[in-house]
Amino acid sequence: MFLLFDRVYVKYDFMLDNGVDNLIISPNLTPTMFDELEAIHTTLGERVAQADLYEDLPYANDLEFFQTMLDKGTLNVHVDVVAYDHVFSKFMRIFFPNMPKEQVWKTYNIFRSSSQMLQTTSFIWGGAGEATQKENAAAWSPRTKEEFFDVYDNSTLDLPDADYDTLRSNAKPKIGVEWMIANRLSGDETYDVFLGEKMYKLMAGRVTSEVMFIRSALFNNMFRPWAKTVLGVTDIDPINDLLDLESETDVTRWLYDDDEGFFTADYKAKHPNISFSNIRSQIFQAITESTTPIEEALTDEMMDYVGNNVGVQNFTTAEITSILNADMMHKGPSVFESEDRIKVNALFINYLYKLTIDSSTDLDYYKL
Repeated sequence: MFLLFDRVYVKYDFMLDNGVDNLIISPNLTPTMFDELEAIHTTLGERVAQADLYEDLPYANDLEFFQTMLDKGTLNVHVDVVAYDHVFSKFMRIFFPNMPKEQVWKTYNIFRSSSQMLQTTSFIWGGAGEATQKENAAAWSPRTKEEFFDVYDNSTLDLPDADYDTLRSNAKPKIGVEWMIANRLSGDETYDVFLGEKMYKLMAGRVTSEVMFIRSALFNNMFRPWAKTVLGVTDIDPINDLLDLESETDVTRWLYDDDEGFFTADYKAKHPNISFSNIRSQIFQAITESTTPIEEALTDEMMDYVGNNVGVQNFTTAEITSILNADMMHKGPSVFESEDRIKVNALFINYLYKLTIDSSTDLDYYKL
């Protein structure tokens, strides 16, 4: 689906989450069925509003709707196919009013295709509403270009463009990271302080997953010669308490620390000599018996950007430029790909990279 602002997500009507307030725009998720689901899953969150159609929501106009979404900060907007298209169309009209319709279609097509793939990994809540929920999931089918234009042409804003200026100004620092990257690649550095923070969180998530794997691999293979080399120990005998190894070296002290807050000042203070990228490189060298660098999907450079900025949890303008350029030219997956794919649309980011590499003027349409 897609992210509007902060943690306000537009999601499938069958993709309910525990503990998150929700707004329903769908005839499929009826109040009766919702009550049946709520009887089983008691922490579905508060229903902010519910209507079959976008036009039936209790908001005076488009401005009030999007302002409410911005003010909420955290919310799931559950939509059917029709509402998805309307919300996406109005979002594009507000934040990219000068974008030609053909470019809007390309953008929509990328987001909708990514959303369609997300369907295969979505949760479908059980209980009395399970059968209907599965029917709702099956109903999500791609739009043709003509079908989308029919919706887009009829999704005009109900207030003059200038009336949205304050909303735009307040929303831009909180808009989804894909749109910030699009704006940045178009040449605008205005929102770097906000973009840097979003990039850091995404990249820290990627590095955390890598570090968890490295730590697990070292522990589970500690009897192998290559692991002992990396750990800096000469012999490991299970006749002794394996936990006694903790005090042997900097690496073993890190290995036995079950704290997973890798990117905090306290963690950095506990393990000042630990470099995650360096440990990974040592593993490769010990296994292959070669010092030839191995090109990884997550590069050492990206790991170090995260590790070196723990204190600020952000990136400078120069670092943002370097990260985006390196990610763009990297032959592997983007560093911004997330296990939870709704957090960021990596497909769209790679499209933006293509526009940049091709020196396409279409990139200018994404300026915020």
